[in-house]
Amino acid sequence: MINLPADSGMAFVLVQHLDPKHRSVLTELLSKKTAMRVTEVTDGMKVERDHVCVPLIFLLRIRHGAEKWIAPRRLPKRSAGF
Repeated sequence: MINLPADSGMAFVLVQHLDPKHRSVLTELLSKKTAMRVTEVTDGMKVERDHVCVPLIFLLRIRHGAEKWIAPRRLPKRSAGF
């Protein structure tokens, strides 16, 4: 991400497979390596261009061209599949 321009017009969503009990440091690490805005996802947050989103335990729903982050009611069962 260090070589990407801050105004590429693209949005990046970086998903990590992490135990929900383990604290993520991905947002902190990425924000030191890119000029783009890097944030952890919050409920209802929109995906924006020139922005890096790091979801922790959120689901991304895209319906009719509009996206929305949703906090799951309960954590999904552990699975390697999508």
